[in-house]
Amino acid sequence: MTEPGRDPRPAPQYGEYATPEEVAAARGPLPVEHPEEHGTVGPSTLAQRLSTAPPPRGDRVASRRPAGRWNAPITAFLLTLGAWFTISSIPGFLRFGSVLSQALAMYGITGVSFGPVAQTAGVVLLVVSLLLLIGAIGLSVLMIRRGRRSVWIPLLAGILMFLAYLVTIYLVVANTPGATDLLQNR
Repeated sequence: MTEPGRDPRPAPQYGEYATPEEVAAARGPLPVEHPEEHGTVGPSTLAQRLSTAPPPRGDRVASRRPAGRWNAPITAFLLTLGAWFTISSIPGFLRFGSVLSQALAMYGITGVSFGPVAQTAGVVLLVVSLLLLIGAIGLSVLMIRRGRRSVWIPLLAGILMFLAYLVTIYLVVANTPGATDLLQNR
C-alpha cells in the first residue's frame, strides 16, 4: 500500500505532467520587441492564455497503418514483370513500323507501310517505358522504406504504359494515309 497523500505514479520526467504555468515558468519570459504593439506578453499572460485554451478533441491520431507483409514482395514481383516487359519490348520499339505492319497482316490487312512516324513513335514509347520503369522503381523503394503501401505504383505505371501504347498506335495509324483508308473500309 502507499502512504496517504503520496502519489503512486512515477515522478514526472521532462515535463510530462507539467501544467501550462510550469511550462511557461521553465521557458522564461518571451522576447517582445515592441510590447506596445503586441501588449505585454509575459509568462503569466502566456500561462493564462494556455490555461484557457480548449482541451484537444478526440483521440490521438494514430500513425498510418503499416503496409503489410505482402506489400514489398508483390511490389517487387510487379516491378520485375514491368522490367522484363520493357527489356523484351526494346527490339519491337526499335522497329515499330514493321511490328505494326505484321500486326495488321495477322488480321488480313496487307499493303500498309508505316513510315518514319512509326519509327519515331517506337523510340518515344521506349523512352516513356524506361522512364516509367525507373520512376516506379524509385518511388516504390521510397514507399517501402517508409513502411507505406507501394503496390499501386507499378500498377499505375503499367496502366500509364498501356495508355501510351493505345495513344501512340492511334496517332501512327491516323498519320498513315493508307492505313486509315483500309481500316475505315473494313
